[in-house]
Amino acid sequence: MKYHYICILWFLCILGDPSGVLHAQEIEPPAWAVGDWWVVKTQRYDSGGIIRKDTPPRWLPPQAWRFDVEQQESIAGQPYFVVAVRPIEDNPCPYWFRYWFRQSDRYIARYELHQLKSSTANTRNLASSVVRKDFDPAGTTPFLTTTFPTLPLAVPVFAVESENSETFANEQSISSTAPAYASPEFEMLQEVQSIAVKSLTEKAHPDFLGLVGNIPQEGNVFITISTTIALQEKQHWNPQFPWCIYGESVENSEITRRYWLVKMGRN
Repeated sequence: MKYHYICILWFLCILGDPSGVLHAQEIEPPAWAVGDWWVVKTQRYDSGGIIRKDTPPRWLPPQAWRFDVEQQESIAGQPYFVVAVRPIEDNPCPYWFRYWFRQSDRYIARYELHQLKSSTANTRNLASSVVRKDFDPAGTTPFLTTTFPTLPLAVPVFAVESENSETFANEQSISSTAPAYASPEFEMLQEVQSIAVKSLTEKAHPDFLGLVGNIPQEGNVFITISTTIALQEKQHWNPQFPWCIYGESVENSEITRRYWLVKMGRN
């Protein structure tokens, strides 16, 4: 079943360009190379009843995910990075994932779900230990999925033209149905604002700040992906780092998930 996402990309600049438009070349994708890796920690908010019905509202313990840029491949004549995402440390997820990111703008054109061989947890009824999903290689939409709540895979589109408006036929979810709260059609709005480095420093994880020292003064942006189904992703980016320094999911005006870049390196 196809779900149509109407994606309207608006780019606004508070600082910098006096015209108020943040031009496409200023929205830089993160600098990746084969061998790069990074770790993102995610927390999910339990408003009561996720684990036990009698538990009070609280943030659940963080879960860690490791991203590895494994190789480069071509899809429809365009170069892509192939990135593996695996649960590490105390993360109980019984799956790991592989994503194909277009190098020019980080659009995701393919992904795979893999079942961990060592997993003894309850898993979905998969016909194969590997499930692959392909999307339109000409697409330019952000990637959102709610199928795995702690998986920090909300990815904006970088290096796209301003005032771009298109309708997308999209199936970017491992589930065959949309989230329960989603309608078959909804609008998705991406906004980009330049921000001061202080905004990133205040949101950054202490482990990350201890690793990198200072965040660069230039290139810091705040990206919001909004939908008409009361779901938002808010992220703080600098192109010198492989992933957003901090991000959060907002549902019906409440923060339901938050995630931090905590480590990075190159093999």
